[in-house]
Amino acid sequence: MNLQVSGLSIVHAFVSVSGCDRTPPEFREFLSLPVDYQAERLRQMPIDKQLDYYLAATSYVHPPELGLGDMIAEEGAKALQYLVQKLREEKQEHRQIMLMYVFEHMNRFDHNLRDEREALDALRDTTSNMKDHKAEAQRVLADILENRAVDLEKFKQDHRDYFPSDH
Repeated sequence: MNLQVSGLSIVHAFVSVSGCDRTPPEFREFLSLPVDYQAERLRQMPIDKQLDYYLAATSYVHPPELGLGDMIAEEGAKALQYLVQKLREEKQEHRQIMLMYVFEHMNRFDHNLRDEREALDALRDTTSNMKDHKAEAQRVLADILENRAVDLEKFKQDHRDYFPSDH
């Protein structure tokens, strides 16, 4: 009898846990891969799909996999129109910030945005409409506009959830 109850409890726990998975089915396999394999798969996708998978990796995985966004940023001008379009379409502030991080990386390392009026307008519009993440959006926008380098120590302090202590 106890064995049956235990078996049912295990099945119930499994169903409960799997029922809580908010990850859309099209991203589950990809997100279950090690990061190196995710990067390899991402490189094989068109840029618009790369953005979808990056946003999934920053929305359904903790800590978010920001490195995939760096790969998109490395595409430079080739990725810019898709990134602008995705930022304008995105309604969730968390995901807007994740897209802004891609712009920030692109500006710093791959493609300077100073003459990209459409991108800068999209970044300004998004920042001005934010409520919950406005301070972070303003910081990212200012870094882009002023070509400021990232203060890694401050970034780590501000995002302690993603940078566990070395102690």
